[in-house]
Amino acid sequence: MVPKLTVVFLLSLFCALVGPVVLPSMRLLAFAPFLVILYTRLPHIHCLWCAFGCGLLIDLLSSNLQLGAHALNYVLVTLILFRIRKFFFAHKPVALALFTALFSILSCSLQLIIMAIYGQHIPFGLASFLSDFILMPLCDGLYAFLGYTCPIYAYRGLRKSIKKIKMVSYATK
Repeated sequence: MVPKLTVVFLLSLFCALVGPVVLPSMRLLAFAPFLVILYTRLPHIHCLWCAFGCGLLIDLLSSNLQLGAHALNYVLVTLILFRIRKFFFAHKPVALALFTALFSILSCSLQLIIMAIYGQHIPFGLASFLSDFILMPLCDGLYAFLGYTCPIYAYRGLRKSIKKIKMVSYATK
């Protein structure tokens, strides 16, 4: 059983607030795993509203783009990825990491288009390409796996162990 969505949201919010302080050179998409989990749990319209809210939070926390740019980005990514969610099974440990990496690649692509629309300088070169389209999606996928999937499976294993201990203690009484 997946933990309540509120806990997952709070974890993402914590990562959005603390991530830039702890890892200033990394640009992890803090809400990507949360939104990917939502795709498998909520109807499309709720996912769109949550994507808008998460993007607006990122807009308020960052100063590099116009207000609403991240919200627009997350809504567009949600419009695209929600349709293919059935190919990523929620119960597979690697699915969240792969879907988050896909979210990252698509988000980066759309962010470049949005930056062009807003008339901002678009960094272009081999180093930025490798960073934005290979390294960062891998880091986002790893973040999703280590920060979300592993704790969920650890929680499940701990819960099963506690149930077994309780069963043994009841049997010995």
